[in-house]
Amino acid sequence: MKKILLATLITPLILTAAFAEVKIGFIDSNRLENEYNEYKSVKSEFDRLISAWQDSAEAMEEEITSLQQEYQTQRYMLSEEKKQETERIIQDKLNAYQNFRLSVFGTGGLAEQKYSEMTAPLLENIQKALEEIAEEYGYTLILDRSSGAIGYIDESLDVTDILLEKLNKGTKSGK
Repeated sequence: MKKILLATLITPLILTAAFAEVKIGFIDSNRLENEYNEYKSVKSEFDRLISAWQDSAEAMEEEITSLQQEYQTQRYMLSEEKKQETERIIQDKLNAYQNFRLSVFGTGGLAEQKYSEMTAPLLENIQKALEEIAEEYGYTLILDRSSGAIGYIDESLDVTDILLEKLNKGTKSGK
């Protein structure tokens, strides 16, 4: 009896929710990356960091190559003790180089951490702006077309321009 009463009370609520107007929009996060002024600034700064780290890695690699070439030309003249010492130095430099590359560019490395740190405020701004747009325009759901999970969507549902306008409004280099 309680189940029947509960079902009788819940069914109208479910039907009301099912027939409620759902307004869906979408954004294109690829456009955000190219047109959101603050993102472009952060990306430029991040690219400079990546370039500096790559320069450091290349310098380490060049040093190792130079040591290996020098060793190859001199190894017949070196004592066994000096050969072992030179090989150990080269191996230590190789290990340091590999550790550097892994710690900076590997999964969970410094580059990934720095990117997350630098983009976190931007993602918060985007989320806040999306919530404001959803409330202002009555959207129930806003999807990201760049995620690849959308097979088809009507272009008239695109709210990327509204989002970019809202995000770029307060920036120094706003459009």
